[in-house]
Amino acid sequence: MSGGTPGVGVTAPVLSDVDGGRRDRGEEEAMEAAAEERELARAEREGAVKRELRDLGTGKEGHFGVPRCAQKLSPPPPKVVGAPTAHGPLGRSKSPSPPPSSHSSSSATKISLLLETLSANHHSLLLLQASSELLNPAMEVEVIVPGQWFLPHFVSVFCALYMLGYFAVFNNWSPKYRPDGSSCFMSLCHGTPAVLLAAAAILQQPVRSFASPNTDFQNLVLDFSVGYFTVDLLHYLIFMPSEYLFIAHHLATLFVFITCRYIAQHGAFALLVLLVLAEVTSACQNVWTLAGLRRAESPTAARIHKNLAPPFFVLYTIMRGFLGPWFFYKMGAFYVSGKASDVMAMWICASWIVVVGSAMLVSILWICNLWLELFREKTLEKKD
Repeated sequence: MSGGTPGVGVTAPVLSDVDGGRRDRGEEEAMEAAAEERELARAEREGAVKRELRDLGTGKEGHFGVPRCAQKLSPPPPKVVGAPTAHGPLGRSKSPSPPPSSHSSSSATKISLLLETLSANHHSLLLLQASSELLNPAMEVEVIVPGQWFLPHFVSVFCALYMLGYFAVFNNWSPKYRPDGSSCFMSLCHGTPAVLLAAAAILQQPVRSFASPNTDFQNLVLDFSVGYFTVDLLHYLIFMPSEYLFIAHHLATLFVFITCRYIAQHGAFALLVLLVLAEVTSACQNVWTLAGLRRAESPTAARIHKNLAPPFFVLYTIMRGFLGPWFFYKMGAFYVSGKASDVMAMWICASWIVVVGSAMLVSILWICNLWLELFREKTLEKKD
């Protein structure tokens, strides 16, 4: 008996150490497996968010104005400690989320999921934008400032053109007409280039629809026109504050362009077509206006103003009186049908219809008044 006791005494500690080492290695492997599983789950959630953000980048929204990524994402299933997994025996403990009782509770759960992903990848700007939208599900729109923002440059360019016209091109004109001349000079530098740029942006768009997402080229054209109308609006506010019609026209134009460029991010196709129809008459209109300003002092200017009036009126009537209303009818029917509701807020569609329709009506009344004046002048000439 005494000979066997030392053997047992020596062997027992060794077996105990071996068992302890196995348990330590088993726990380490289980912890590594659990960490690996958490990393894979995080990667899967991040991938799902990025895939949904690609849809969000095109402006797709779901019900109640909430992006589709907020509706389709669902929280991961709860894991119970000790439950077998594909990577080990241990899993992360997580209490199951209560079933959502309303749209807001569902959105809150999805917000938590997205914020958890954001904590792991806080450098992603797209994920940050998505989280800001989910934090306020009732907000349907968001002002987007692009990385390449050309609007300040275009405002500076048109300010410089206005100054060039005022202090150089029309330096010899009467101070009464120099502001108008500078405005027309700036409009000449905007109108024809805007037509060419807008036409090129429309032709290069892969899918042309009233709800198509804006391309970078289209956004550039919108910034170009916003810059011009901003400076020309300042011209009217400073020198001719009583010109309520032109001030209202510029405010309406800026509203639709800015909401399309920085809020809706869709629908530039419709506005650029209207821009082409409007600005294709810009060259004739500005030459006719400049000649009218000088017709009392220059017989040549008076002759140009008189001879240019009929073709200018005809072209303006075709563009603003026929093609414009026809295209506006198609645009309005599309937006009223709700086909753009997935990517554009209804208030934007409705406001565009009201604003564009009102501006078009004012243009028709303006050209009708010019036709009446022309006929009146012709009648007086015949009597004389």
